[in-house]
Amino acid sequence: MNKIKIEYCCFLNQSGYSTAAQDLILALHQSRKYDIKLHAFAGKPARPAVSDERYAIFSKMIKKESDPEAIQILHSIPTLQKKVKHRKSKNIAFATFETFNPPDNWISILNQNDAMIAPSFLIIIFLLILR
Repeated sequence: MNKIKIEYCCFLNQSGYSTAAQDLILALHQSRKYDIKLHAFAGKPARPAVSDERYAIFSKMIKKESDPEAIQILHSIPTLQKKVKHRKSKNIAFATFETFNPPDNWISILNQNDAMIAPSFLIIIFLLILR
């Protein structure tokens, strides 16, 4: 079975974004359906935010060769997406905002992606309305 190739771009530090990303990456990894290349914004996992077990798994993913055909998941504050070169394949944004209106500059950034994942239904509605 061919695994789906993913480049997962995220924080690996003490932030809430990092905690969520770590759990999602491990869930994808444990399913054995995905070949994951990890792009950590700081270059490597931060200590002590990442456990020894996770550090070993994530370090292997960081060292993997980049594949331009991989689906790219950008799990970050939208303004940081500018630091990552978008793939010609699919780009998926994962963003969280805990209020009614996301910042105006987020909308144009998030609309540059092919899809978006948001834990809040409200952010999706606002993005669709403001598009």
